[in-house]
Amino acid sequence: MAELTGQVAVVTGAARGIGAAIARRLASMGATVAITARDEARLNEVAREIESSGGKAEIAAFDLLDPAAVTRFAETIQKRYGRCDILVNNAGVGFIGSPLHQMPPEDWDTVLGNAADWENRISRNEPCPCGSGRKYKHCHGQL
Repeated sequence: MAELTGQVAVVTGAARGIGAAIARRLASMGATVAITARDEARLNEVAREIESSGGKAEIAAFDLLDPAAVTRFAETIQKRYGRCDILVNNAGVGFIGSPLHQMPPEDWDTVLGNAADWENRISRNEPCPCGSGRKYKHCHGQL
């Protein structure tokens, strides 16, 4: 399948699980995937799997809660490809070990706050897919 040939996809939280599976699938469909997460070693493994199957992948290991890192990444994608056609906001923060109803409020706030925060940051800082070189919010208004 080459339905996405020439497309550029960014997948956050792509070091494992659903994010890695989405990245593999997009690459198998012809997209060049830029995969992000904090775990560089796992990102390298996913990229190797994609490339060994004939796909194209590049990694960017950083924390999505770091606004400067998100901006640098978005600028790199813009410079390298001129656009981002597909953005998969998959990254998240989770606490494993207790049921949700037993989670302390500060942990719950971290899970929900971080999820909303990184999604806003990556979307806000992502270069507009129209190729203008401007951030999306400056090109077409707020998301």
